[in-house]
Amino acid sequence: MRSSAAVYRQGRLKLDEMVSRRGRLGDINEAFRAMKAGEVARTVLMFD
Repeated sequence: MRSSAAVYRQGRLKLDEMVSRRGRLGDINEAFRAMKAGEVARTVLMFD
């Protein structure tokens, strides 16, 4: 079985296209609000 990381590196798992928005950890409340409102499918929050 191949790992998800290997499939991603091969370009066969389109994770980047599944992310609607990126933000900082401090934006978590806005991220949940947007998700609940149906404005985004996925938000990735990054730690600084």
